[in-house]
Amino acid sequence: MAKKAQAAAKSRANPTPGQAKEIEAILDELKVEVLNGMGGKTFAPPANAEDPTVEELLRRAMRPKIFRRLLGGGVWLVEKRRPLLVAYHMGQIASLLATGRSVDFNVADAARVAVKSDENCPRTAAGGGDWCF
Repeated sequence: MAKKAQAAAKSRANPTPGQAKEIEAILDELKVEVLNGMGGKTFAPPANAEDPTVEELLRRAMRPKIFRRLLGGGVWLVEKRRPLLVAYHMGQIASLLATGRSVDFNVADAARVAVKSDENCPRTAAGGGDWCF
């Protein structure tokens, strides 16, 4: 019995290949809206070639949240309207905070924190919470 519980816990710890593909597709949709909100600004390149990009750092922060929502029964196609609006708002905030034509990670992360209180990202089961930043 204990082995079954451990196996079940492990399966929840890492997404299946299908779930990983769905997570990346969701992140791609969110990225489009963030960039639209940034109004032509771009993510700043990393300081060093071996450092992760701003996009990758944001994806790393969001992957576990999206996976958790999928495990909790979330259906992206049904619930995506609000998170996509929040992503657009995040881009707008990042654009306002950026001093130049590009958005570095510190600015993007500040915008991510700011949208946690967005009215379109309620901390309820459907339509917000873990889908949002």
